[in-house]
Amino acid sequence: MISEPELTGGAGEDGRPVDLVADTDGAGFGDGPRPGRRPRPPWVWVLGAVLVTSAVWAGGTYAYGRGHDGRPDLHGYRLGQSPCGGGTFKPLTDAVGAKNDQPAPDLTGTGSPAMQHRGAAVDRIRCDFNTRAEQPEGGGTTAYSVMVSVDLHKKVDPTTEFDDDVRVLNDGLTTAGDVNSVPELGDKAYFLSSGTDSMELKVLDGGAVFTLDFSAYIQPNVSEDTLNGLDGGDYPLVADLTQYRPAMIQVTRNLMSALRKN
Repeated sequence: MISEPELTGGAGEDGRPVDLVADTDGAGFGDGPRPGRRPRPPWVWVLGAVLVTSAVWAGGTYAYGRGHDGRPDLHGYRLGQSPCGGGTFKPLTDAVGAKNDQPAPDLTGTGSPAMQHRGAAVDRIRCDFNTRAEQPEGGGTTAYSVMVSVDLHKKVDPTTEFDDDVRVLNDGLTTAGDVNSVPELGDKAYFLSSGTDSMELKVLDGGAVFTLDFSAYIQPNVSEDTLNGLDGGDYPLVADLTQYRPAMIQVTRNLMSALRKN
């Protein structure tokens, strides 16, 4: 009796079963020669891999070159309105005790118009801020002044110059006797001082260099000659500014933020 052929396969000439499902590569059936396209030589795959790798490398190099042309990153800083206006210096006026209810209108602080210079390599802005505070028990008034300088280096990285001048005060001639680094402020930051009546805060952030020169002078209610005659020596008409370092750091953060919004 003749039975239905099984669909799972038959037997070849050598007696082994033959799969009835064609090879997905279209190379034929069983173990015999595979008709159709011939296998590609190995060098074709190698050449293709080289071309793909070269294209990826070239594209990456082009993209990298566009974002790394040697110019310093300004982190979004740009010149605009005077950075010495608004509430930039509120941490300082609060720290020195310049109250809004004091009779003299300038005790809360005033900012000067900014002087700007825009060059091909560097943009610069300068301004100053002044405030006054009454000393306790009628001891007079202390006048505070902050000179603000910002340089935006557009072509040459200022890091080397910044490191070279780290111990030099803003006048460019006086060496600071005390230098203290400030963590987590820009890329690098330092407090510099040569006495108790003034100090500087220098900050490097990418291509931007910020300098705040802070000074104070006590104006007593009596003459200096009278004071010297009372204690038999020179009267210290200066204030210790180191207590205001936290306020200066916050002022600098405000300044940096303001120059990003211009």
